[in-house]
Amino acid sequence: MTNKDTVALFSRYNQKANEGLGKVLSTLTAEEWNKEISDNFIGFFKNVRSICSHNYAVDIMYCNRFKNLRAFKTLDDPVFAESFDFRVVYFEDINEYLTKRPVLDKLINNFIEEVTEEDLAGNVKFEGRNGIIERNFGAWLLQLFTHSAHHRGMASVYLELLGKENDYNSITQALQ
Repeated sequence: MTNKDTVALFSRYNQKANEGLGKVLSTLTAEEWNKEISDNFIGFFKNVRSICSHNYAVDIMYCNRFKNLRAFKTLDDPVFAESFDFRVVYFEDINEYLTKRPVLDKLINNFIEEVTEEDLAGNVKFEGRNGIIERNFGAWLLQLFTHSAHHRGMASVYLELLGKENDYNSITQALQ
């Protein structure tokens, strides 16, 4: 279903897009980082911080689930020992996020280097919110990357509403 070249491309894209997002985020004030978009806004995420926090937490959560397939050296890194809940907003200080995000992206790239074609064809089983889930590992890797892209798109809209120009989410960056 999924091959090594595809997940490697998505991993590079994920890192490049997060680097681009980080450059835009580094221009935000603490007030902008935490600014709620609108009192009338009905979205789950109220500000840029909550979107970035969610994306980071879910990346950790997915990687921890992937440990159920087999042992991966990279996933033994202490970063993955941190406990995150995707519903909690972390990173009160934007600089903490800007420091931790590139480290996580590098670890994800290293993890992808460990993944084999045999791994991609296998199934991973883990505890989900509604019980045990078993799915194709390659498909779950793609879910990791598409989930991140989805939320970077949301962050882009929020940044536009804050008056911040941004154009960091193109997959063509990873092809260079």
